[in-house]
Amino acid sequence: IDQHPFWKDYVGYYNFTAHDFLFGLFTLDRIPGQSFQFKTFPSYGFMNHTIDGSRSYNHRYLMDELNPLFNCSAPNLTMPFNFVGECGVNGNANVNEGFGTSTPERDGTVVTTTALQPSADVGGAGQSITDENAEYKQVPIDDNTLFGSAKSEMFLVTETFSFTNEDKTEASAVQDVYQTDGDGSVLVLSVRMSFTRIPDASSFEKAIQEKYNDLKVADGNRAAIPMKASCSNENNCPKEEDFCEIDPRCVASVKYVEPDASVEAGPIVGIVVAAFAVLIGMLYMVHRKKMKEQAERNQAVFARRIAETIKLEGPTRDLTPEALAEEFKKVDSDCVDGTIDKKGTYLSLYSHVFSREVIIFSFYLFTVCFV
Repeated sequence: IDQHPFWKDYVGYYNFTAHDFLFGLFTLDRIPGQSFQFKTFPSYGFMNHTIDGSRSYNHRYLMDELNPLFNCSAPNLTMPFNFVGECGVNGNANVNEGFGTSTPERDGTVVTTTALQPSADVGGAGQSITDENAEYKQVPIDDNTLFGSAKSEMFLVTETFSFTNEDKTEASAVQDVYQTDGDGSVLVLSVRMSFTRIPDASSFEKAIQEKYNDLKVADGNRAAIPMKASCSNENNCPKEEDFCEIDPRCVASVKYVEPDASVEAGPIVGIVVAAFAVLIGMLYMVHRKKMKEQAERNQAVFARRIAETIKLEGPTRDLTPEALAEEFKKVDSDCVDGTIDKKGTYLSLYSHVFSREVIIFSFYLFTVCFV
């Protein structure tokens, strides 16, 4: 799981306060015409998150104080699930837990199943989603933020947790619960939470016990601190086979299929052919450049050989038209037609000794008349 850097900062101990809003608008103790036994504005809690290799363990201890406006003598009084205290005397508490594993993609995502969610715990409300086909996932968005979701046939639950300071000792979370109906949904509960990190296990356990005492939580609603097993109810913890349904560490049981290739053979062939065509074009351009450079070198060599073989002497300004015509006829000796061709030039190079004074003139003849 800790392939993503978010998890190393998320692991540890926290206390938090929570404010519940029914339908996104009302608090439980302020709904017109209704009164509830406990306050949820705010409620209190403690969270411990542990990672062991590919497995994730999250424990939340939730506590509610008494609502002084509640009438315990009202007829048909209904007590909260698993509450064992006395109305108007004891606060309430329960433990919500969640377990999950990493995925074969190893990108820091955590997934889980219904089998990994305890069906009931000491003082707890049990599973909020019991659909065996429900989808659970937690995905780190960046180094500061975690997004989680649980989707079933009837409910969609989302939670976003974000660190709010540089030291990552403070955090905020928003949890929304929607009841779904076909393509529609209704927001039935929204919870805002503020977290503060607790430095170590002993401070964490002490803070929980102090809050239990402060709210007068009955012993039957208190969780064992510290835990005696991997969950609050040691008789109901997920088993190894439950984890191995999805845990990549249990190689033989991983239900993972390599996804289909996203690029088909046709586009690949087209890419290869296009790349080959570009390569051929580049090689052709290099060849043309080399041939041009070779031609320029040949011109220079020819001009130098002409200059070395012409017999004329004296400065170029003293050359007469008759002398130049005579030398031209020697170069054109093979066929006197007034032009210089390759054969005549070859014979001239090897049958005369030229003067350096006519380098410019001979180079001009080469570049203009050589065919």
